[in-house]
Amino acid sequence: MSEQENSVARGFSYDLLTTTYQWPVVVEIPQGGEFKQFEFTAEFKMISQDEAQAIYEEVRTKLQAQIEDKTGPSVMATNAVLQEFLTHVWVSWDDNLTGPKGEQMEATEENKRKWLAWSPMMRAIDKAYRESARGQEAVKEN
Repeated sequence: MSEQENSVARGFSYDLLTTTYQWPVVVEIPQGGEFKQFEFTAEFKMISQDEAQAIYEEVRTKLQAQIEDKTGPSVMATNAVLQEFLTHVWVSWDDNLTGPKGEQMEATEENKRKWLAWSPMMRAIDKAYRESARGQEAVKEN
């Protein structure tokens, strides 16, 4: 049996498609003309294409209603839709993601929104989720 055959698991359960999984996230923060990288592990919810579409539609409808009531953004920004989508699929994080004083932050919707309000974090979470959803392997540092 070849090495590649040994790395492929035999058998498959539908349960693997309806669970959560952990994935590395690399956040790049601009500092002194360069980017400093920080890494943590996120837990994402695995969702079907139908579920993803339903979440996007729900978010668009919600934002459109806020715009019409003049309680939301003046335009339905792509970032607002993406931020709402990510709050649905980003379940949790490890101990490497902490609050302003080094304290652990509970993975609540409010805290997810606080993190996602920052462009570098939203880009990093989105990139990690898309890579994992596409089946692209995480980049591993040696």
